[in-house]
Amino acid sequence: MARAPDAPERQKAMHATDIIDTGIVMPEVASVRAPPGPKVAVDWSSGNRAGQTDEIDLSAIIGTYRLFAPLLENDDRLATIKVIDGGSAIGWAGADLELAADTLEAAATSCGTTSE
Repeated sequence: MARAPDAPERQKAMHATDIIDTGIVMPEVASVRAPPGPKVAVDWSSGNRAGQTDEIDLSAIIGTYRLFAPLLENDDRLATIKVIDGGSAIGWAGADLELAADTLEAAATSCGTTSE
């Protein structure tokens, strides 16, 4: 009977706090402001659009997810936009209204933007 090759050395088990580097640079927002309409102007600090400024129309996102409906009810709320979580998201004052930077980057890529 043939003997099985020696088993490879056992690797350490991963822990919940271990960081895995995939080599993909996650997008981060440096700054954000609210131009007129349901739009955001985003200055990117990292990711595929690093160093660019995009004006992203949020109409599709707001219209698809009822969570964002309060943004359409009050133009003043759109103006409360700010960078949160160290640039990994943007948010608005009031209710828990947040949008991840990778979602913004995808919207900038697929929905068309105005780059400055």
